[in-house]
Amino acid sequence: MVASSSSTRPLPSLFALSALILQPVLAENWNPRIHVNRRDYVAPRTTERIPRPLKARADTVKPGQPTHTVSDNLILGFEVIGDSGVSGQQLFLGDDTKVYIIDKVENNPLTINDHPAWASEYDLTTNTARPLEVVTNTFCAGGALLGTGEWLNIGGNQAVDALGVTSPSQNGSNLYQNSDGAFAARTLTPGEGAEWYDDPAQDLTTRRWYPSLETIETGRIFILGGNQYGGFVNNAANSNPTFEFWPKADGEVPVESTILKNTLPANLYPITHLIPTGQVLLNINLNAAILDYHTNTEYPLPAVPHAVRTYPASAANVMLPMTVANNWTATVMYCGGSDLQSDQWTSGMALINVAASDSCISITPETSNQWVDEDPLPEGRVMGNAILLPDGTVFVGNGANTGVAGYGNDTWVLQESYANNPIYAPLIYDPSKPSGQRWNRDGLKSSE
Repeated sequence: MVASSSSTRPLPSLFALSALILQPVLAENWNPRIHVNRRDYVAPRTTERIPRPLKARADTVKPGQPTHTVSDNLILGFEVIGDSGVSGQQLFLGDDTKVYIIDKVENNPLTINDHPAWASEYDLTTNTARPLEVVTNTFCAGGALLGTGEWLNIGGNQAVDALGVTSPSQNGSNLYQNSDGAFAARTLTPGEGAEWYDDPAQDLTTRRWYPSLETIETGRIFILGGNQYGGFVNNAANSNPTFEFWPKADGEVPVESTILKNTLPANLYPITHLIPTGQVLLNINLNAAILDYHTNTEYPLPAVPHAVRTYPASAANVMLPMTVANNWTATVMYCGGSDLQSDQWTSGMALINVAASDSCISITPETSNQWVDEDPLPEGRVMGNAILLPDGTVFVGNGANTGVAGYGNDTWVLQESYANNPIYAPLIYDPSKPSGQRWNRDGLKSSE
């Protein structure tokens, strides 16, 4: 967290959300002949764009300056202020004082109901963690915010025992008292006394591990991809190449996705962005498309240049601010990743030594279907996090300079990690600056 000093004017707080290393995937060349033959597609601008957001609630906390103060040498730096109790695979700010954290099932020191916890609520006013009960395994689940203000957590892993080994019991009668999470739809309403609610009646109809979730204009959640039983990379027998919505409407069933079928095996955790036309921009492996989920139509875009951006290459990605100046037009930027081809993910090569890409690209799908080369990163980075700041700049932190996301027991791993050479130095990207001058880390301290 960037802190303020008692002897100078306070600065806005920045949070770098940590990303758990998960597991990789591959890619095959896109074949437009078996897809929608429209590589020149540009998302249409119409008068039926997504409505403007609702007005803030009357009880919404007004913006203000942080009250936490530190010594001058920590301005634009990092300070450990507490312990979350569980690792932050997923982390979100629920209201002005509470942060909610989801981990995988493992032997955490924080406990609840006589078993290790894998979820917690962190109080920003007291810097203390409260364990939360989650009955199903949330490892490699997906998360998003419903239009109601509830948080939704979807899918996950089978029930496990010690060291992540699949448990013979999938119904909670095991070491950690966890059940199979692949069908689960868990919800939480942020606020005092919040708890996770896991109702089997709201479960998915298909198994999903590594799904991506995107909130759509109706307030429901668009759920895309994943596989059934996990693994380092995907394959046809294990894949779930479909999308669906939650909560499910009467008569709805999962819909098959062509781009997911044709991007094996690097198509887990596809990168999704809802754009103002009510369509979803997809970046999956070395391929991209615009999905019109109203008509179940995919429009291919030119191949993603320079590097794979999706997990396990895991590039930082962000939709840049939509403003009056740019006519509320959406531009999405991807930075970092890994320049690996389909056959390399499972070739046995020492992935930990693969140099991360320093390339940044963007696309503005409402006005052009072409990729644009942006200012490159100062160094290659995988597993970076991009966070929009109130002034329209982008904070990028975390990640590594070599390797990919994932872990295992291969001979070339570093303490089970598939990545090495962590990057402790954060960055700021300013889209208003001239090309060639948009990245800087002036004054920013290392998180090491």
